[in-house]
Amino acid sequence: MYVVMSCLLLVMSVYDIKHKIIPDQFVYTFALFALLNLFVGGSSWWHIPSYEALIAGPLAALPFAFLWLISRGKWMGFGDAKLMLGIGWILGISGEVNATILAFWIAAAVSVIWLFVTYKKFKPGTEVPFGPYLILAMYLVLLFHIQVLDVGILKEIVLSYL
Repeated sequence: MYVVMSCLLLVMSVYDIKHKIIPDQFVYTFALFALLNLFVGGSSWWHIPSYEALIAGPLAALPFAFLWLISRGKWMGFGDAKLMLGIGWILGISGEVNATILAFWIAAAVSVIWLFVTYKKFKPGTEVPFGPYLILAMYLVLLFHIQVLDVGILKEIVLSYL
C-alpha cells in the first residue's frame, strides 16, 4: 500500500507543479488507501482504529477547506484540502499539524527565492502549487519524525482551560 500511495503522491506532485491542480481521481485514491491503512496492519491483519486516528483526516482537511471557502479558491485550491484528508490519516493529528507548519515554512522559503530568481523582484499574485510542499513535509515528518510543535503540550493547555 505504501508503494501505491508513494506513486500517487509523486504523480500528484508533478501534476500540481505543471498544471497547478490536483486531479480528483489521484487524491481520492490516495485518501482511500490512507483510510484503509488505518484498518490494516498492526499486531493483527485487521483492526479497528482509534477515534482519534479516524478524525485526524477530516481535522487536517478542515482548515484548508475553510481557507478555500472564504477565499473562493483564490488563496488555496480545494485539492490541498482533499490531499490533507489522506495526510491526516497517515500522520495522525500531531503529525499533520507538524507537517502543515513545515510545509508553509518550506513553501515560503522556496517560493520567495524562486520568485526573486525568476522575476528579479517579488511579483504579487503568482500562484504557487502547495501540494508538493505538503507531500514533502509529510515525508519529512513520517521518515525523520520532525516535530516543530509539541501538540501534546498544546492539547494539555487547551484542556486546562476547558
